[in-house]
Amino acid sequence: MRNVFAADNQFSFGGFIKDVLNISIHFVNVSNMFTPHYPIEKPEICDFPEDRCIRSEDGHKRYLQSLEEEQNNIQPSISIPPNMTKVIYRGCNLRFEIPFLRVSSNKVKFIDASFNIFYSWKGPVKSFNYLEYLDMSNNFCTNVSNNFFLRVPNLKNLYVQNNLLGFVLPKDTDGAILRYVKKLQVINLAYNRIQRLPWKFFKQQRLLRKLNISNNMLNNITFDISHMDHLMYLDISKNRLSFLSQSFRDQLQEKFKQNEKLKVDISGNNFQCICDNVDFVQWVSIYHPHLDNLHLTRCQLKDRTKLYLKEAQYIYDMLRKECSSYTALVIGIAILIAFCGSIVLLGMIYRYRWKIRYLYYIIKSKYHGTIKAPSSTDTREYKYDAFISYDENDSNFVHNNLLHQLERDGGLKLCIHKRDFVPGNDIAANITSSIHVSRKVIIVMSCHFLESYWCMFEYNMARMESIYSRDKENILFMIFLEQIQPGQLPLHILELVQDQSYIEYPNDEYGNTVFWGKLRDVLVG
Repeated sequence: MRNVFAADNQFSFGGFIKDVLNISIHFVNVSNMFTPHYPIEKPEICDFPEDRCIRSEDGHKRYLQSLEEEQNNIQPSISIPPNMTKVIYRGCNLRFEIPFLRVSSNKVKFIDASFNIFYSWKGPVKSFNYLEYLDMSNNFCTNVSNNFFLRVPNLKNLYVQNNLLGFVLPKDTDGAILRYVKKLQVINLAYNRIQRLPWKFFKQQRLLRKLNISNNMLNNITFDISHMDHLMYLDISKNRLSFLSQSFRDQLQEKFKQNEKLKVDISGNNFQCICDNVDFVQWVSIYHPHLDNLHLTRCQLKDRTKLYLKEAQYIYDMLRKECSSYTALVIGIAILIAFCGSIVLLGMIYRYRWKIRYLYYIIKSKYHGTIKAPSSTDTREYKYDAFISYDENDSNFVHNNLLHQLERDGGLKLCIHKRDFVPGNDIAANITSSIHVSRKVIIVMSCHFLESYWCMFEYNMARMESIYSRDKENILFMIFLEQIQPGQLPLHILELVQDQSYIEYPNDEYGNTVFWGKLRDVLVG
């Protein structure tokens, strides 16, 4: 006897099993076991004592463990005919976790255990050294251990579709579950609610020829196929893909170069033909000979119109025109906004340039300790009575007349840049800090002053000090050494001349006496 067809029965445990093991059986089909023939028929109830009968949750008899194994507490073992090569054990509705099992020496190459309820595959099952085909589909499995496939080194075809492996496979970041089955040529993972597969999940499957991951929940392809040099068919249809990423397209392009017969099924996904995916649409138009079922592959436009990707070239041309004009418009608007923003920003910077520079140097001086920050009870004391701002061409007047009259005879303390600036400090910081610690600022106005950068810098810093540190107090006092026409004065100086105090140097004996007296009164008052 070589072939046994015994499906749709309810065999019980008995001595006849030993007789069966001695027969040289090659093929056995024992599918649909323990299935009632009529809806009103009840499954057979276990006739053995309760301590020797293992039941499933629904109370049906399922498996009888030998008393000897139970007493010795050893791992369960299964004996099968030594020459058996093909086993079909499907549709038996067995609800079991597959534990560690020992199987007697055998030559089994084909096992169909589909449509059962083997909900957890822990294993390993020792040993199916000749096994090449394994069908564990439709088993509601939610767990696979890393060692389950440990003793099936020659497995070539693995069918595990229509389970719930999406709960466990995404956690296998290092490809541990399939690391022992390096000869796999066909894998079917369809209908498993898989949301993602790690990059290294298939790292040992270099001989793979057909990979089916259709009807899952993938929204991106994140696993590596670059090492699959024998790949002939890849099915990623009916997932949730809106496009194929650039990295995955690059992998496929390399595979297409290696194998002109490679086919990829991308149908049944939610592809979006929008401007962001125009590169993907162009890729489809180029590699369409390698893409299977394009006549079933639809792509949704921006207006929700759906077109078939078999017309990818037409869609690409349409998107290129639409997106290029749109892109040009966006770029133009962005440039215009940036230009207008820059103009406004530059205008604001120019308008408040002296305020910005003043605040910068004040903060810098306070940070370096050149000036002290005022306290809440500050009754401000000044180091100098006045800061003298002048051009070098007018230094003779400042040193021979102004210092003589105000410091020696008037008893005032003046700040002169040549004498009182701190050596080694930045000149702009010296100017700002000196003005900040002076009660007044005397501007020695002349044509030379108007032409000097640093003189104008001192004037503007004094003006900012007046506005932002002295609550708009009038601290500026101008001495005109020579006649200057109003047209020669900058607008901001002319406004100050009209609104605030100034005096012309008389350069005569009587006028000089009155001039210095008024100046001393201004500085002391």
